[in-house]
Amino acid sequence: VSFQIGVPRNLLGIWGGGIDLTLSPQVGQNQLSFSIAIVDDSKYVRCLGTGCMSPTTGGQALNVSAKGMPYTSLASAQSDLQVTVGGLPAKQVTFISMQSNVVYMLVVPPDYTCASCSLEDGSAVVSLVVASLQDSSISTSTDFSYWS
Repeated sequence: VSFQIGVPRNLLGIWGGGIDLTLSPQVGQNQLSFSIAIVDDSKYVRCLGTGCMSPTTGGQALNVSAKGMPYTSLASAQSDLQVTVGGLPAKQVTFISMQSNVVYMLVVPPDYTCASCSLEDGSAVVSLVVASLQDSSISTSTDFSYWS
């Protein structure tokens, strides 16, 4: 059984629900509980080539693209966007180009050596976030892996 539900964009987030099913009088009624993540897929960030990963120290520049950014020029994106990895600012962000609503950047991730930075089995998964400094609704993220 599958369902497709249209929802307004202002409902983004994690939601829960339930469906009451009656298959037959002999089987009776069952409730199916579920959770659903509603996301805006018109915005995303991707690491091109090597993927979103780096050693915990000395990471090299990664090719990153951020789609769904509402800027009209590379200069406007450059003056407003920030990149963080695991909540830490990127060491360096070089804005390369912009095509339609996609911003292309070279991003050097920060070293993952902070006091609260922890590894499990030699790696950690954190968020790589591209976000506006002026408007919190302009933000997109993806998983980023560090390894030792």
